[in-house]
Formats: sequence, structure tokens, C-alpha cells
Amino acid sequence: MTAGRAAADSSPPHPLAITVMAVVAGLSPLVVFGNKTAMGVLAAAALAATLAMAMLRPRTCWLLAIACLPITMVWPIAATGAEIGVPLEVLAGVFAPLLLLALVRDPRPVRRLLLNPVSIAVCFQLAWMTGATVFSVDHLVSVKALAVRVVYLTVFYLGGLIVLDRARSGPDPDPVKTTTAATLCLAVPITVWTLARHAVFGFARRESYEIAQPFFSNHTEYATVLVVWFCLAVGLRENLPARHRRLLTLLLALLLAAVLAAGARSAWISLLAALVTLAALQFKPDPWRPAAVAALIALAAGASFLTLSGHRLEPDSFSDGATVQARALDTLLTYDLVGGESSKERLNRWQSARRMLRDRPLFGFGPATFEASYGTYQQYQQLTRVSTFSGNRGGAHSEFMTVAAEHGLGGILSLIAVLALGLVSGVRAVRQAATSRDHWWATAWTAALVALIVSSCFNSLLELDKTAPLFWLSAAVLVHLDLRSGAAPEHAAKDLQGPFGGPRPAEDA
Repeated sequence: MTAGRAAADSSPPHPLAITVMAVVAGLSPLVVFGNKTAMGVLAAAALAATLAMAMLRPRTCWLLAIACLPITMVWPIAATGAEIGVPLEVLAGVFAPLLLLALVRDPRPVRRLLLNPVSIAVCFQLAWMTGATVFSVDHLVSVKALAVRVVYLTVFYLGGLIVLDRARSGPDPDPVKTTTAATLCLAVPITVWTLARHAVFGFARRESYEIAQPFFSNHTEYATVLVVWFCLAVGLRENLPARHRRLLTLLLALLLAAVLAAGARSAWISLLAALVTLAALQFKPDPWRPAAVAALIALAAGASFLTLSGHRLEPDSFSDGATVQARALDTLLTYDLVGGESSKERLNRWQSARRMLRDRPLFGFGPATFEASYGTYQQYQQLTRVSTFSGNRGGAHSEFMTVAAEHGLGGILSLIAVLALGLVSGVRAVRQAATSRDHWWATAWTAALVALIVSSCFNSLLELDKTAPLFWLSAAVLVHLDLRSGAAPEHAAKDLQGPFGGPRPAEDA
């Protein structure tokens, strides 16, 4: 099997086929839930079918893994105590080894894809994460986290680069459109289903926390994915003929309503950042584009790292007479339903992460160890009603703080490098886009990446199976578009400029 065979099929699969396959693969375990024998037979059949599809049509397997992201559910493995995400981890676990095997046999086709700043930063981050695993306080947990990261990077970043590159050189002239369609194919049914469930409770705020289960564990994760879908739907709408845009306009309205109903303040902030990004990338002069995006990231990151600047939480900050500063933070960070406990607990854990970083500044405590380690780093005067010392109520609620505590200074610097270089690739792809179609794809995926970064300031998204793949997929798409725009004539973009510096709308088909 060659790398090209492992990354591209002879023809692009129809989005409807991907949708049907994703629904069947994701929901079929519900039919036999509780029957261990039937579950075993089904799992074996699914593995055999996936292996055959990965070998015969690997690109379809990759697109199916993307489409299955929102409906992947965790199922226990009998008598082992382990869990597996069905069907995402089955698809990824089959696709990743086949892809790596093909690359070992013939690495030449992907050298150009890996010798770019984003890929180099990703490799450095993975290497540092490996070092943090070696010096971890819990090697078993850290090795598992490292293995998951390797699989996600292999399937969604490396696999994405190869699939998109090979597909474009084959019969599919617009692989980004196919990838976007696969990402959005289940947006409507899941959003409508969740809104219908929420409507039964009159869209009560307290019910929004778990309304998206069993597909999403909490409203923050669900709302973040909704914002990503919204950004991609904008790009898809602009690249469709006029007669089809009304349907995408309805989808945008549906997603916007769902984000507002979800009640996650961090998602609202990320949606605002995405909207500003979508607008900023349409105007000239060009230097303002990266400046606007960088300002958004700096604003969100500044709020997230406020505790690292010497800010201390005094005991009266958690009393009924909270100071104006604490209340401002309480309003900014999350949509609080019970007296602002969520915001106060975030600050408590961020301070704990800062103390953990001070104790082990080089490699941190090891991947996936924050939850079990931060308890002893809490201070009595900063505890809240939802504080715990048993490590069973989530992580640091900030990707940056989590990485700082678990991977040390090198880990946080490498993460910032990956994010910054990914944004640079996106903005450059927008600026140098040779066609209106590429401009809108780059704009949409850049806005999606901005939304994920802003939301990561208040949540640990790279640890979640619904959002981490979207992050690495966004990076892969933007690198692909950046490389593609760099090979295009520079004058082509100038010929397509509209009245605001962006390209003219796509021609109706």
C-alpha cells in the first residue's frame, strides 16, 4: 500500500452516504445495549468492516471518522474496566496504523507537508509531551493520554494533510468542501434533537447543563462545537449557488439559537470572537487582519492568565460581599446559575495550577494528572461549595493552565507556538487566496480555530474527544490552504477582490 493509496480514494464519497454511515455506526450499539454477547458480535463485525473499508477506501474511513465526532459515545469494555469511544476510536484506531505503515514504506510524498512551521511546532509539542510523560507522577495515566494525542494527531492532523493533498491531485477539485460537509452532516439532527428536548423544559437555564447528553457530556462542550459548526456553515454558504444559500441561512439561524439556548458564557465569547474574525478577514488593509485576530486572542488569554500576574484571591472575595473585581470576573468567565460558584472554582483551580507549575516548572506533573494532583495545592480561603480533594470534578477549566501544570513551561510555550502559527497560516491563506472559494474556506476555518482557542482559555478542550479532533483538523485544513495558496499566482487574488478587499461572491452554478 502506498501513501497515496492510504490517503485518497478514486472518487469523493457523497455527503449523504457519509451521513447514513455515521448514524448507523454511531447509534447501532443502542439497539443491543445491555446484551454483552450481541455487543461483542457487533464490535467484531464493526472492526472487520472498518478494517476492510480503511484498506479499500481509506479516505471514506477518514471522512466517516470526522462525521462520527458528535455522536461518538463511551462504552465500557466488559470485565476490563476500560472504556472505548464508539465509533470514533474504532475508526481512528484502524486508520492510524495503516496510515503510519504506508508512510514508513514511502515517506517521500509527505515530507513537503511536514516541513512547515505548524508541523514542526506540533512535533516539538509532542516531543515535550513525551518528556513530561517520562517524568510524570502517574506514568500509566500519562502514557494513555500521550497515546490518545498521538492517535488524534495521526488521524486528524497528519491524515488530514495527506488526504486533502492527495484528494486535490485526484478527481476531487475541492476536498475542503467535502471535509466541511462531513463535519456538518450531523449538525441539523443533533441540534434539532437537543433544542426539542430543551423546549420540553421551557429552555430552563438549569436544564441546559446536561441537555445534550448522551452525545455531549456538558453544555460547554456542546456549545463550543455549535460555534465551530456556525463558522463552517458560513464558509459553505458562501461557496454554494444562490438557490442553495437559503437552506444554509436557516442552518445558521438554527445554530445561533442553539448557542444562545445552551447557556455557556465561554461559547458566547468564542462566538463573538468568531464573528469579529469573519468580519475582520474581509477588509483591507491586510495588516489589520492579523492584528484584529491577535487582539482577540490576547484579550481572551489575558483574562485566562490574570491569576499568573500576581492577582490574589482574598477570603472576602468568596463572601456575600464580593468585590467589584471578583464580580467582573464572575460575569466574564461563565454563565453562573448558583451564585457564581463556577467562576470562583475556576479561579481556585487556576491558582492551584500556578502553584503546581512553581513546584515542577520544567516538565510539570505529567499529562492528564492535574485532576488527581491539584487537591493538595488548594488553599482553604479559596475553596467553594463545588471544590473537591478527591479529583473527581474535572480539570483546570483552561487549556493553558492545564498544560502549564501538566507539561511545564516548555509545554505551554509549544502550545502557544502551535496556536500562533496556525493562525498565521489561516490569515496568510485568506490574504493569498487565488479564488473566492479558497478565500471563504480559509476564512471559515480560521474563524473556527479562533473560536476553539478563545473557548480553550476557559475550558480544557484538547482533552475532549469532541473538540480535540476539531482543533487538529482545523490546523490541517489551514496548513493545506496555506500551502495551496502559496503555489498559486499572486495576481489571481487581486483580480478577485471585492469592494471591501475580500473576494467577490462565488458565481452561481
